[in-house]
Amino acid sequence: MELSKILSQKHAISVLLFLSERGSVKQNELLEVIPSNLTIEKLSNSLKEAGLINITHQMMGRKIFIYSLSERGHVVALKLKEMLEAAEGIYSEKNIQEVPLNHDSQFRNLSIHGSLNALDDHIAINEINWDRSGNDRVVFVYVKLNGNNIIRLWCEVDNTYECVHTQYAWSLPDVQAMVQHQVLKVNIRKIN
Repeated sequence: MELSKILSQKHAISVLLFLSERGSVKQNELLEVIPSNLTIEKLSNSLKEAGLINITHQMMGRKIFIYSLSERGHVVALKLKEMLEAAEGIYSEKNIQEVPLNHDSQFRNLSIHGSLNALDDHIAINEINWDRSGNDRVVFVYVKLNGNNIIRLWCEVDNTYECVHTQYAWSLPDVQAMVQHQVLKVNIRKIN
């Protein structure tokens, strides 16, 4: 099964992050993040088959199952933490895309093309009179990871993370919601 499909299963990300924080835990400790033992067993089988967790057992009067992250699971959990921190804005000030003070005048010839869909990984922006000779164009801006694994918006036309199109897009609450959705679904690709 694809990693993105496994991580889209309910509670999968919570389990990986929980194990990342706690290390090895007994099955009953997973009840802090998963509502039932049956759900734990079903999900843990998928996570184990994907090579994300290890499940061992010990005899302590009865069989006790111990859950821990595999090496691959540690890597995935670390990336998930980085993405969640970036989505929450917990990254260095130099990586924050600020909306310029004169954004109203700077963005006056830009508008969203069509409607935004939270399931998409891009938006289309109408740019009116972009060449100052009356021509309009549609600019596509994508949700991507930059070289430092920081979630950013990348402009296809300007081939950059930092242009008027990306600044405009970040200023829209619907775009911010779309980015959060993409982070939770682990649908973000890296651009080099």
